[in-house]
Amino acid sequence: MGEGEIGQLAVDVKASPLFHFDGYTWGEKDPFVNGYYLTGDMVVNHGGGCFSFSGRDDDIITTAGYRVGPADVESTLLEHKAVAESGVVAKPDEKRGSIIKAYVVIKGDQEPESEEALKDELQELVRHRLSAHAYPREIEFVDELPKTPSGKIQRFVLRNQAKEEKQMIVTFEELQAFLAEQFPQGARYGTLQELGDGWAEMKLEVAEEHLRPGGTVSGPA
Repeated sequence: MGEGEIGQLAVDVKASPLFHFDGYTWGEKDPFVNGYYLTGDMVVNHGGGCFSFSGRDDDIITTAGYRVGPADVESTLLEHKAVAESGVVAKPDEKRGSIIKAYVVIKGDQEPESEEALKDELQELVRHRLSAHAYPREIEFVDELPKTPSGKIQRFVLRNQAKEEKQMIVTFEELQAFLAEQFPQGARYGTLQELGDGWAEMKLEVAEEHLRPGGTVSGPA
């Protein structure tokens, strides 16, 4: 693993006489590979035998081929005077595989005049401190973050939330294709406004169908 790269911390079992671990009780996974125990902790190689913790293996974000540790981004965001805490996770993305999304809690006495301006500041901060591929493309301000009883941020909750957000996003083309399938006789719409107007007309015709037995439901010609 080269300097500046991220890899998983492993223990050489044979070279560690005090290491005693035979595996997980229920065999959830096999952490032993070629004589090494894979800890699940991801670290950054700083050279000279120095490493720093970057996150757990299931927390690491792969975006456009780059591996980014959420802890690094979270620590950088905390450098801004308005940030109380943050949780950084991967959000599915067709082009990049994943994008970096940050859920940020703002300090009570630091409410911004413009949330968009603050988002720009935070993104630029991460670009400058880390790199262009490590900045969060999406930032959402929240009142609090999900945590364990001991106060540790539950990133898996935020990851699931980000996935659900992605699933809720429907493109214009996808919605247009859905309507064409549901209403084969309906028209094609060139703009989002036309699509909205057409959908309203379709719903009206469906409602009228319930009051008009024997008719045929169709979209506007």
